[in-house]
Amino acid sequence: MVENCTSNSCIVPEGRNESLLSNLYYILKNPHSKCLLWNSFLVAIIIVVFGQVVYFDFVYYDDFVYTAGKVDRGNLWSWDFLKWVMTSMDDGFWAPITKISHRLDIHLFGYKAGGHHAINLILHVVNSLLLWRLLCMLTGDGLVQFLAVCIFAIHPLRVEPVVWIASRKDLLSTLFLLLMLMKYVQWVGEGRKRDYCLSFVFFVASAMSKPVSMVFPLFLPILDFLLLEKGEKISLWKGFLYIPFLIVSIILAIITLHAEQEAIIPISLSLMERLSRMVISTALYFLLTFLPVHLHTPYGTEYFPLFGWTKGVPVYDRIDIVLTSLIIVTLFVVGWVSLRRQYRKNFASLCIFLLPLVPVIGVIPFGHHLIADRFTYASHIGLCLLICITIGGLSKKVYNLFNTILIIIVIVLSGVSILYVPLWERGEKLFRHSLKFEPNNYVALCNLGFALIKQGRCVEAIPHLQKAIEVYPYRAGPYNDLAFAYQSLGRYKEAINLYNKSIEISGEDPEILSNIAFIYYETGNYDLSREYAEKALSINPNLINTKKILELLEDKK
Repeated sequence: MVENCTSNSCIVPEGRNESLLSNLYYILKNPHSKCLLWNSFLVAIIIVVFGQVVYFDFVYYDDFVYTAGKVDRGNLWSWDFLKWVMTSMDDGFWAPITKISHRLDIHLFGYKAGGHHAINLILHVVNSLLLWRLLCMLTGDGLVQFLAVCIFAIHPLRVEPVVWIASRKDLLSTLFLLLMLMKYVQWVGEGRKRDYCLSFVFFVASAMSKPVSMVFPLFLPILDFLLLEKGEKISLWKGFLYIPFLIVSIILAIITLHAEQEAIIPISLSLMERLSRMVISTALYFLLTFLPVHLHTPYGTEYFPLFGWTKGVPVYDRIDIVLTSLIIVTLFVVGWVSLRRQYRKNFASLCIFLLPLVPVIGVIPFGHHLIADRFTYASHIGLCLLICITIGGLSKKVYNLFNTILIIIVIVLSGVSILYVPLWERGEKLFRHSLKFEPNNYVALCNLGFALIKQGRCVEAIPHLQKAIEVYPYRAGPYNDLAFAYQSLGRYKEAINLYNKSIEISGEDPEILSNIAFIYYETGNYDLSREYAEKALSINPNLINTKKILELLEDKK
């Protein structure tokens, strides 16, 4: 049932004198993480589910900001670009490797979104193969490991991190996390210093890909706990070996708190509201892992699958939702740890499931989302471990029964994912879907409005942007987009008022000043047009359109 991880089932055992078909049947009957045939099968399954993404466009929900929006930072190989990458926190996080990755995409594919999507898909394939190898190292090799990886690879919660170009950071950080864990397991087993050093290097790379990596060093004592023989204890000297990882983690946490200041929601939450938010978030991650329904992005604070839209009341202020969430968390935790009474191993897999979620469950409320599918990407390593631990040691008859159930689950989840993926084809389709669940979803309203403006449908965009401002009037984005919509329709007075409101909120932005300069030029107020154009160029002297406005003004003299 479960083979040793060092074996290779793509090789027929010596002395087996059977026909070619019989030997092929033997290989197909014994999946193995080193077998090229089985690896190809896994890759094929992933491509069937996600392959369509290479034909998708940017959704402009951060995609353009992270990719084309960084072209003006300089050439990929220039010192200016590398200096910016290593010091920049202008996207609300410090992630040099992720930013280099996006800039490399622009270098290779330009503004053709298909290439960017293809890189995400390739990274997901690599991560799935690495996870299979890690599960093999921890739990042995067999059909259950393959099926566990399939569940990880095609789960509907994978759609967001794979299909959304801006979620590259989740794919990269998990890639390096898996490499870190694999090298650490090899070091524990073989004692080679080189493996320990490589494990640390991979952790640093993960930390440079996404800030949530700050919790990844805590995986190491969990792995030690998981690998302990009965009666063994973690030695004190091994505890000292965690220190380099923890130092990097603390530094990353400090950088992240500094960088994320703009993303922290400027609202006052009581301690009870924060605790309620954390309980609800955790319950949702459990619930959507085992029952992935009503998926959309982003999940606001006015929606819970079992209760629907709460019509303006945050879910953490609804006592019935908080109590239901508490019951869900309790049931899942108790059930998870108690499976087959393998308390130690189950507890370790539960910790691996929960750890990547700790920074994002609402201790500090970042952004306008309550949860996000992408945050489960690394978390589901724990789910795969649970499956392997629970089923791997069963009798042959029961083992085969549970594997049959897993195959059915893989087929069902694949179908759900295949149906969900096309919603990410275009921003308009994605955010109209989100607004079906949460009509007051601020991010969906902003992005739907922007998507419509990009298509020249400014009249349709206006009510969505007006509603976004009504829901959350403290960010400049929807004011800018609404002003641009009015400007495009020739409603210049309304546009200028909104641009000025945006400047009040976020300070003087050269692009906004340039837009105001253009409006004054169009309305014949050349003095004010010149004033705003010169002010814009004093902030950013590289604005081509602003220079053209000044050239036109010179011709008017």
